[in-house]
Amino acid sequence: LKSVPLKIKASGEVYFRGEILLPKTMLKSINEARNAAGENLFANCRNACSGSIKQLDSRVTASRGLVFRPWDCFFTDGRSIDRQSDKAKIFIENGFVLDDGTVSRIIKVEFDSDGNIINPKVVVDSIKWFWDNVAKKQDYDCDGIVIKVNDCKIQSSIGTKDHRAIEWGIARKWNEEKKVVTTINDVDFQVGTHGAVTPVAKLEPVPCDGVIISNATLNNEKFIKDNKIHVGDELYIVRSGGVIPYVVGNKTAEEMAECTDYTDGCVEFPKCCPECCTPLVKEGEIWKCPNIAHCPAQKEGRIEQWCSKDGMDIAQLGPEMIRDLVEKELVNDPLDLYVIARDYTPQSLVDVLGIGYGLKKVKKFIENVNASKTRT
Repeated sequence: LKSVPLKIKASGEVYFRGEILLPKTMLKSINEARNAAGENLFANCRNACSGSIKQLDSRVTASRGLVFRPWDCFFTDGRSIDRQSDKAKIFIENGFVLDDGTVSRIIKVEFDSDGNIINPKVVVDSIKWFWDNVAKKQDYDCDGIVIKVNDCKIQSSIGTKDHRAIEWGIARKWNEEKKVVTTINDVDFQVGTHGAVTPVAKLEPVPCDGVIISNATLNNEKFIKDNKIHVGDELYIVRSGGVIPYVVGNKTAEEMAECTDYTDGCVEFPKCCPECCTPLVKEGEIWKCPNIAHCPAQKEGRIEQWCSKDGMDIAQLGPEMIRDLVEKELVNDPLDLYVIARDYTPQSLVDVLGIGYGLKKVKKFIENVNASKTRT
């Protein structure tokens, strides 16, 4: 990536964080070459960028015209950086590239004693300026804006929830211009690892931002009622952040606005867990299955989480095998995996699991379970 400098001026140990982007003009050029070669085309910049980074041949990666854009930096020797805007200066001083207008437009926001913004127009005007002068004109896909507290001491005092969420910064998306309309054919209620029941719309497949969308979350019961969602309605769909399919409105309900009884016949939440038939309980806006110990979906979710790459990294154990282990009552919680690895030979486990399981696959599964005992 030519926009990553080979040397930096800063002394000591310093970290630069950012993201890799693919210009829209490069996507067009890459797809033209792939089309001429009879290869499949990339659906969008994000997919092409991700595929380019994963290339084993660095020459192919280098030919794709990827760029790096920094958004954070910090020193490990205790040196502090006073403001977010100062970080932009450090980027440039060390040879990184910033696009005009994409970093550090500073605005002063005033609050009253209750924490309400006194001058919200300043924020709105700044976002409009960015949309008109930067987002529309740059050669990258841009799905929103991030608003951050500038003072780093205030950032620290506000803190963070986890490594993915910062409380002192908030992202807002503007992908409404990419919304599409499609019909909802059914609703599937899925039970999560911790018992939360999530309604998922089964949609008439529709192209949206470079991919075919057939499912989208409906969030919760309140979301369904507020949007008056019926099976058969036409819904507005976007890909939140260019990734997650999301319902942003109900076209049919808009057209039926004058019909006072259009709320009749809306999609209804089940009263019992769709996996184990336990009566659901409500926590805030979320319906949950309280059957933590015996609900198959929750058991499978916990085991899948345990075996994930970010967990114990037990390869060879996918959702289908987990489901079979739970259904045959071989596994109720993650620790049962180690009981199986101890008490079963590969052949005896194949005999229990039955059709679809070979000796080689089961032997590898047992080896991976035992190997996970050495994880740090």
